[in-house]
Amino acid sequence: MNHILPYDEIVQSKGITLASTCSHCFSAAETEDHMFFDCPTAKVLWCWASSTFSFSDISVHDGCKAILEMSKVLSSYLNDLWFTMAFSICRWLWNSREKIRFDETKMSIKEIQNNVLRDISNSTSLSKNNIHNTTFDLQGIKSLYVNCKFGKVPSIKSCMWILPDNNEVKLCYDGSSLGNPGSSGIGIIFYRDWEGRVLGTFFKSVGSTTNYLAEVQAIIDGVEKAVQRGWYKLWIVFYSYAAIQAFITNKILWKFRRKWMLLLSYIQSIRFSQT
Repeated sequence: MNHILPYDEIVQSKGITLASTCSHCFSAAETEDHMFFDCPTAKVLWCWASSTFSFSDISVHDGCKAILEMSKVLSSYLNDLWFTMAFSICRWLWNSREKIRFDETKMSIKEIQNNVLRDISNSTSLSKNNIHNTTFDLQGIKSLYVNCKFGKVPSIKSCMWILPDNNEVKLCYDGSSLGNPGSSGIGIIFYRDWEGRVLGTFFKSVGSTTNYLAEVQAIIDGVEKAVQRGWYKLWIVFYSYAAIQAFITNKILWKFRRKWMLLLSYIQSIRFSQT
């Protein structure tokens, strides 16, 4: 709690003489550990919280950080709800203490639980995460009386991989940069012949450049490797529309033009497709 709340232990540490008594149980001095963990009221609330999420019992020895990290194994949505529940329990333990001391009214356990559930319900609109579609998650959602947040339903699309023509080699490309410009790499996932056999793969780093330049270089270097192996009928498959159009319209950047024209002198046929 960063020792910012003025509970009795903190007040006494400032040199102020004070008879300290827990406002909830009146059986122990009011310290941070007692008020938020060891007090019978706090124990009931943490037991309720841990059972809701099927966690092991929570004690003062766990520490706030460990308590929050207990939800790492949960879905991102339940993780958000656990954080809200943990902070809300601490909030209403303190608010209940204040009501006892200053308003002379005591909140029941049920009232505190209802306030915690209200905080959780209000927080669901702020969460952008989703639940896992499992029995465990659905039971947790039901216990907290909040709405489910499912992820997008996956769509199933048909796809097919087409073999190249007779005596033709198919090259499937990729090229990208980490940043634009940034550290870049290129790769040919596979060279395949008309019978579907994998003839080879190729990849390398191309230093710091842009996405577009990496894509253009990927095509040129891939074709160069094919020519070196005696493959002169090529089918280039790439996702980049801009890169493919540069080759189809023969508008290659000047730094690559000479090398590309030399490679074309060896090529018997070449065609391009965008994935």
